[in-house]
Amino acid sequence: MVDTVVRYKHKVDGKAVEVCRYVQPPPPKPVPTYSNRVFIKDISEKTTQDGLKSFLKFITNMLPISIQYGELKGKALVTFKEDIGQ
Repeated sequence: MVDTVVRYKHKVDGKAVEVCRYVQPPPPKPVPTYSNRVFIKDISEKTTQDGLKSFLKFITNMLPISIQYGELKGKALVTFKEDIGQ
């Protein structure tokens, strides 16, 4: 039936429409998650790297091994040596 329908040209309300066989898209790839990383937004321009490290040490009991600041101000990706829990 589908082959018959897609073989012809069709119009709806006088406008040509394309009718084709539906092909299901592949499932989305899983998004990786990291239990040793956090993304921080809205960091004040006044906050120093040492101040951010002190804050992170206070809330996680661990010092980060890496703080990567984003291209946009006020954002950072923080990596810890170990998992920081849930």
